[in-house]
Amino acid sequence: MTYFTTGIDQSLASAKITDAEFVRVTVYNPIGGTNIPISYCLSNSYKTETFNGNDFSGTYKALGGLVNISGHQRDLSATAFDTQITLIGIDQTQIKNILEVGWNGDIPPSYHAGLKGSKIEIWRGFYDANYNLIDIPQLRYTGITTSYHISEDRQGQIDTFTLTIQCSSYKTVLENRFSGRHTNGASWNNNVLPLYDTNGNPTNTNYDSSMDRVQAIHDTTFNFGLPV
Repeated sequence: MTYFTTGIDQSLASAKITDAEFVRVTVYNPIGGTNIPISYCLSNSYKTETFNGNDFSGTYKALGGLVNISGHQRDLSATAFDTQITLIGIDQTQIKNILEVGWNGDIPPSYHAGLKGSKIEIWRGFYDANYNLIDIPQLRYTGITTSYHISEDRQGQIDTFTLTIQCSSYKTVLENRFSGRHTNGASWNNNVLPLYDTNGNPTNTNYDSSMDRVQAIHDTTFNFGLPV
């Protein structure tokens, strides 16, 4: 839910609206790393802003026109929509941080999780006539990176890159999620043993016998709905 202050309301009602969007990309290191997420903060503002003591604390590097953020769809109910974030003019010495996934040869060696699957948060802030922020920015978008595209511009011996990040809302991710469970006893119980008694009944209270009879009907054809 977005709550606007009196200052922001006045800015929106004026003939000229000056605003900027602040982006935080949180990359997780699930394998071999320290499991501590790394956040990258940037904005399309022309003034670097630092926020403390709130849910978007950090220093947001002002990249101005080098950052382009597509529009956001705003609905009263939860809807699935995508957003694109484009970063222009990435130096050739930094593009490896995007491409590398897994352990690299750095000293000391480190693990790069890559952009895919990282969390994306976008806040919108409003500026007054003196280019000072009016109150705190408002959260506009939360999602994850589902894909990205890199294009190259080579001038002589210098390469610059443009990175386009495709972000999907959590609703889109949940709609595309396939889930399920194995129906064999070992997987259902996470390899907890039943410890049967002499009558064939499991004695381990941590064992779930719900799937014990599934194996008996394996590869059997049933005419559901017909008389027995």
